[in-house]
Amino acid sequence: MADDGDPVFDTDGIQKLFAKAKSSGETYSFAFGLASKPKECGFAVHLRKPGAVLKKELKSSSKAIRKACFGTFTLDGALVKLSSEKPLKGIVKQLKVRFREEGLLKFKPILVGPDGAEIDEETLPDDTGDDEDDDALDQAEAVEAEASPDTDTLKARLVAVRARIEALDKDRAAPLVAAFAKAVGQVRDGDTGAAAQTLDLIARALDRLAPPAAAPAAAPAGGDAAAKMTQALTTLVPRIRALAAGPAQQALAASAREAQALIAGGDAPAAVAALKALAAEIAAAERDSTAPATVEIWTTAKEQVDTGIAKLQSALRGAGHPDTDRIAEFGLAGLSGGGVQTAMMAALMDYDRAAPADRAKAAGKLRKAIGDYRSFLSGNRLVELCEGNPFGVAVDIRGPFTAALGQIEDRLPA
Repeated sequence: MADDGDPVFDTDGIQKLFAKAKSSGETYSFAFGLASKPKECGFAVHLRKPGAVLKKELKSSSKAIRKACFGTFTLDGALVKLSSEKPLKGIVKQLKVRFREEGLLKFKPILVGPDGAEIDEETLPDDTGDDEDDDALDQAEAVEAEASPDTDTLKARLVAVRARIEALDKDRAAPLVAAFAKAVGQVRDGDTGAAAQTLDLIARALDRLAPPAAAPAAAPAGGDAAAKMTQALTTLVPRIRALAAGPAQQALAASAREAQALIAGGDAPAAVAALKALAAEIAAAERDSTAPATVEIWTTAKEQVDTGIAKLQSALRGAGHPDTDRIAEFGLAGLSGGGVQTAMMAALMDYDRAAPADRAKAAGKLRKAIGDYRSFLSGNRLVELCEGNPFGVAVDIRGPFTAALGQIEDRLPA
């Protein structure tokens, strides 16, 4: 519910979450408050709050609400499908009236069972009084939901789970990758309860696939050790903020939060390792920010080569030989058919755009492209033909490209 909206029926907030539910197909929480008059009924929805919490808020917000229930909803076109373990008779009837009065005519609320089939609310029992036992159970559920795990703890669990998944072979890790991505999204969206459940499922699956080896408990990071690590992290954060905004900066910020969670969790060895890795990643990002991108090094060399080839193209036109005609027509791409050129540019761009965590993988692909291009330069007879052409045109292909390949290779992580 929006802070500035009606606490029992925030029309703007409802419309926004309905739109999100319709586009995403996801399930979200709701609470409904039954009143004597439909125009006084309550309906609360939220992206992350559990239904039990919404119910508690509804009942405390309006004396007109005599009874409340909660559950989840999805959008199927214009149909608002409401599912509740203990639905109240009158929920559909009152919401239709309230929707009409609030300008939500295009939405049609219906009640559905666990199987998704529509329920006729007239078949529900009459229930107009408050059930104290139900309220006690709902309040207990609300308290439990509000006491869900904090985000820093979950992020520390994500780090540990990711390490265990990466230790598996590809076939065994594959089923868990999607679940891990789901947990990351849930933490990012603030849905801590769901994230904890997803991580529990992943942990149980990992225990079956690769039971963790017994190891001595990590010494807690307390006192001076924790203070020193916190101070070290404090000196790194401004350096992250000084970097250009983008995926690399976002990834480093996430790594800093993970290190902070490890410090707070008392895992000294893991925190020290995370801080060392973060410092190295920041240093690499700072070098990249002050030096030209690898693709710029390459395009500078290519422009130099293209200048010489352009002069040669003029001399080659009309020579009447298939090889010289191809060079005259296509220039540098005509020497290799374009394949090695395209592969090199793709590898360079992937490397420059890669987040720190993906940089090593991108560097491996770029090294392969560099090796392929060196083979092309040393073994292509058309390169030799261009550089040793009989027209007296100075063309240097191997010189600029070999120098650029060396500069780029020097930039790659060991």
